[in-house]
Amino acid sequence: MKPSSDSPTLRRAVSLPALVFYGVGTILGAGIYVLIGEVAAAAKYGILWSLAVAGLLAAMTACSFAVLSRRFPGSAGEALYVHKAFKRDSLATLTGLAVALVGITSCATMAVGMVGYLTRLLPLGSVTIIIFTVAILGGIAFWGVRQSVGLAAFITIVEVLGLIFIASLPIWSETPISVNWSLFLPSSGAWQWSGVFLGAFVAFFAFIGFEDIVNLAEETKNPRRNLPAAIVISLVVAMVIYLWVAVTVISSIEPLESKLKCNV
Repeated sequence: MKPSSDSPTLRRAVSLPALVFYGVGTILGAGIYVLIGEVAAAAKYGILWSLAVAGLLAAMTACSFAVLSRRFPGSAGEALYVHKAFKRDSLATLTGLAVALVGITSCATMAVGMVGYLTRLLPLGSVTIIIFTVAILGGIAFWGVRQSVGLAAFITIVEVLGLIFIASLPIWSETPISVNWSLFLPSSGAWQWSGVFLGAFVAFFAFIGFEDIVNLAEETKNPRRNLPAAIVISLVVAMVIYLWVAVTVISSIEPLESKLKCNV
């Protein structure tokens, strides 16, 4: 049934830059600060290839979302796409419930993760901090989409600046960190393909999040153009940041180990 012209609609207040900030922040998330170490441990100097493999796999899904969001610019996202493909309300409902379950699980994981940070700053119990975190985030979401996306943009800027700070250590550090690019090549013998694929399996989780962009379809200005563009730009920006940080992290291991041996 086609909605009438006087049907209530959501306010289209989200621009392309805001969408990109939202997408980059969702992709990066808090996981990169932990996952980058896990990937490096598995792949060693093959970490760039692990990220490339994971990014390629994520790009396939991202391109699908970009095409579908352009064709069906609705906020239901995955549920809408399933309904358009199979014309089955039951499948669309199950998909929507699965997406909601993922959102609840992600929110719970984030709230529990905040405990480790806030307990160092606030003399509160874990349960109190979790309730406080969920209440604050829920209140911001209820306040309005512009405010929610604005906060997401601010958090993204802080997050990206933190990663750039780490990635820029070789430039201004008192102990220069040299990058031996030959060690990252397959012929160096510094890593094996088995570790690369294991690292790619872990790294894939660092790329998910771009699919949340499509859920802002009804609040986005010119969604048929801005949604696909935001998905692609967000994934590319995240990939560049990941690769930059990965080179710095893996290149700092050998000098640190050598310094420790000298001190011993």
